[in-house]
Amino acid sequence: MGRYSSDDSVRRTWDALHENYHCCGGTHEHPGFNVWRSVPGLNGSAPDSCCLTYREGCGRNVFNDANPNTLHNRYSHYCELNLELVID
Repeated sequence: MGRYSSDDSVRRTWDALHENYHCCGGTHEHPGFNVWRSVPGLNGSAPDSCCLTYREGCGRNVFNDANPNTLHNRYSHYCELNLELVID
């Protein structure tokens, strides 16, 4: 995750995971998108691939926005949970 903003391959992998499994973030974070809050280079943003309805820029400044509805428009499940459901 730490290289999301600096490595295109890492970014593509996370984006595909989010989009295919309707999740956001890695492990044990609820809601899942909160894990992106401290990722270097995102500056208060979450990946656009975490948005329930994708549009370019939809994750921008999500953690800096005072509107609580902004956060509710993100996938809330962390990806580990969704992958466990697929595997089981």
